[in-house]
Parts: sequence; structure tokens; C-alpha cells
Amino acid sequence: MILPIEKWIAEQNFPVEATNLLDEGIICYKSGAYRAGLLFSYLGFEKIIKNRLLDARRPDNIHEGAWGNIQRDVNNDSKWEETVFDTITGFSNMPIFLQDNKKREEMNRHLSYWRDRRNDAAHAKENEINNAHVEVFWTFMQSNIPKLVVRGSRAAILDNIKLHFDSRYTPEGSDFSHIIQQIKHSLYEEDLKSFYKDVKEVFEDLHPFYPFISDSEMNSFWNEIFKLGEPFSTSLVQYFKSEDGADVFIIVIQDFPRHIALFHEEKQFIHNLWYEKIKDFEDPYKIMSALLRNSLIEERNQEEALKKLILNLNNKIPSDGLDFMLLNQYGYLNHFRKLVFGIDSETKTLINDFSWGNKNLNPVRHYLEHNGLDDEVVNSLCRVFMAQPYPDKMCANLKDYFNNHKDIKEEFIRISEGLRATPPTSLGFNS
Repeated sequence: MILPIEKWIAEQNFPVEATNLLDEGIICYKSGAYRAGLLFSYLGFEKIIKNRLLDARRPDNIHEGAWGNIQRDVNNDSKWEETVFDTITGFSNMPIFLQDNKKREEMNRHLSYWRDRRNDAAHAKENEINNAHVEVFWTFMQSNIPKLVVRGSRAAILDNIKLHFDSRYTPEGSDFSHIIQQIKHSLYEEDLKSFYKDVKEVFEDLHPFYPFISDSEMNSFWNEIFKLGEPFSTSLVQYFKSEDGADVFIIVIQDFPRHIALFHEEKQFIHNLWYEKIKDFEDPYKIMSALLRNSLIEERNQEEALKKLILNLNNKIPSDGLDFMLLNQYGYLNHFRKLVFGIDSETKTLINDFSWGNKNLNPVRHYLEHNGLDDEVVNSLCRVFMAQPYPDKMCANLKDYFNNHKDIKEEFIRISEGLRATPPTSLGFNS
């Protein structure tokens, strides 16, 4: 049977030496060796804090000499355990961990109690140690490990990020999971939004055009933050909704559109995303399909959302077959046909709109390749390109398309004859 504490440990990615001690404690607990179970669990807890002290930068309130002594002693096999205890319970005038006085005093009382029980277990004292002691200590550990954050951890993490994403010091593509784990174990929830702002500033310093020019590695960093789950993902959602994070959101969600599901409670944000911000995405199909896939657009708004997509295609075609299939299930090609070729529409025919027509050559080709010709489309093309003014780039594009697809060109002629319409010479048809 897997215990809740085992599931919790598996989710934390603690240092191997700490995890091994905690695992030993669980094995002993399951075997009924409760003294050993408590001892190994206590040592595992202290190993976690030891590694945090080693990973952290010197807190501003601690003198260099004192910090150097701490770093030296936690690496000393005969001193490390006592040193970890002292850094948590001592230094009352110059606290190393981010806690107010009341919380620090409470922590000191609890930890002193558990050190006494650890000594009872280690030295076979008469005080009884049973299963309840081990279980309560696990609860204490789960509750307090997130609170034991070293002052200076945030600055140290930002320094590590700066070095990692600077190609002068770290090869591109290098693993940064150690930084993600530092974030997971070294920051308070209330500090996350401001931390994300600091990360963006680091990225901007390293990449002057970020986030206006996307960077796949930096985007992957934000993806890993999303994957940490609560509270990191929720805080990142709030940061991306802010004015400072909005531009980063655009490029990150473009690369990782599945995370749009995390914004499901942000109704106004989602509405504005498809109504207005869809134009800011390099590949708007990805975003629209992600919104529809996650049921984030109400049924009454889906037709309008697809129209907004078509108006803002940026000359892109769907890059993912599954996205294209999904969009078609919601009527994408039918709406495209109506809007672009002016069929059953009271609005201006988009293919004859100079701004849209000259900018969206690829989507029109893509439509013809997947939907072919019909009477209404042929009639629309004959009407639009029979005489100027019409979008010249679109005209040249279609002429090239028909010249390179003889079968489609012959079908166009056949349909136009049935309509008693004249194929436009501007599209490469003989008069």
C-alpha cells in the first residue's frame, strides 16, 4: 500500500540523499520499527534544509564570515545536523529564513520537540516512540518545509536563471530542471507574481527583443512553471493577465496552447482573447482550436469567434491536422467560404478587400486545395476579378495557382460555362 507521505515525496523532487533517508524511514515505519522510522525521517528533513542552505545566496542580513561558517559546517559530517538546527532556531537577531518572529518562535518550539524525540529514538531512551510519533512528524514536515525559505534564495535563483540562459556561460539546450526545483522549494506563494516579473526582466536583459521576438528556451521555462501546478500555475495565470505579463503570454501560449485551459475561470480575459487579441498571434489557428477544444467559448459566440479568426489569419494556414479537423467540426471552412467569397453574406467580400486580400494569399489557396470549386465560389471570382480595382497580389496568386493546377483550371472553365460567366483574363484564362 502506498502511503500519502510516499505520494507527497514523489511529487517534491527532493535531493537524492534526502529522498533516500525519507524512504528508509517509511520502510522502517511499515516494518514496525518506529524509532528508526522517526530517526530517518528527521534526518531526511534536515538534509532538505541543508541543501537549501547550500543552494542559497548569502542573505543580506548575514555577515560574510558567518555565512561562510554555515556553508562550511553544513558540509562537515560531524557538524551538519547541529548546524541546520541552529540556523532554523538560532540567529534570532539576524534570521536566515523568511519568517516573522511569531512564526519563528512557533517553529523553534516544534523543532526542539522533534529533536528531543529524534534523540529518544537514536539513543534508545525510555520514552516511547510509536507509529503516531512518526505520522505526526511527517505532518509537521509537510507543513513546514514550504515555509523554510532562506533569505536570498530568490536572488540566487535569478542569478542562476541569468547564467543558464546566457549562451556565454551555458550551452543552449542545457537542462534547467534544477532551477525549476529551486523555485518549487524556495519561494512563497505571495511572492510568485513579482518573481515572474523579475524573470521577465532577466530575459529582456539577455535578449533585447524578448518577448517581441520569441525564444523557444525561454518559453520552455514558463512551460515548466505551468507544469509545477498549484500555486505556481495560478500565480502565472494572474501574472500573464497583468499588463506586464501580457506580451509574454502571447508567445508562451503560442508554443504551449494546452495551458489555455488554466484560464477557464477568466471569462473576460478569454472573451478578449478571441475577440481582439487573436490578431496578435503568429498562428491564430492554434489558439482558436485550443479555446474550442477546452470549451472556453460559449456556443452563442462560436460563430463570431470563427469570423474573428478568419479576419486575422495573418496569411497563415493550419499547421496541425488535428487543429484543422477540430475547426472544421465547428464550421470553419463554411464560414471561410461565406466571408471570403461573399456567399450569403451582407458584408464586404474579403477576397475583394485590399487589406485582407493582398495579405492572405495562403489561406485562399489552402481553401481551394481542401474544398475545391463550386458554383458560388467560381461566380464570386469571376465577379471580383473581371475588372479593376481588385487586390493585385491576390489576383497574381490565384493566376499562379490556376496555371499550376491544370485540372482545377479546367474545372473552373467548366463551371463558369454552366453559369454563363466569363473566366477573368486577369486570372490567366483566355478571353
